[in-house]
Amino acid sequence: MSDGAAATRQFAEAFVATISSLHEFTRENMAPYFHDDVTWQAGVMRLEGIEVFLAANNQAWQTLGMPEVRDVEIDAGDGFAVIGYTLAGTHMLPMMGHEATGKPIAMPALVVIRLRDGRIGHIRTMTDNVGAMRVAASVG
Repeated sequence: MSDGAAATRQFAEAFVATISSLHEFTRENMAPYFHDDVTWQAGVMRLEGIEVFLAANNQAWQTLGMPEVRDVEIDAGDGFAVIGYTLAGTHMLPMMGHEATGKPIAMPALVVIRLRDGRIGHIRTMTDNVGAMRVAASVG
């Protein structure tokens, strides 16, 4: 592994450890990880700027009842990392047109981060929201 890949992996591991312990995304706790002009893509959605990123992630965290981040796998290269994980929580707020069920929900996710000057300049997330809602709706 190159020095750049090793440094990116270390950054990704620190980022995952931090988000695993959060109850709220704030500018202060995300400043070490994100540029103010971060671009976030999730499916067809494209958001720009740290404030929008923070608000969207706080909503997601609340929807899943402050989930655990499980089953983390990281593959890193020079200036980028791919992080696979599962968010496991409780369906606490409406999601995708479904009222909150209060049931367990697990959402597999894949995140690709690109670093610029040692912080995330671009993040792309892919989550199985539909599959997670199907599981939440069927859990007895």
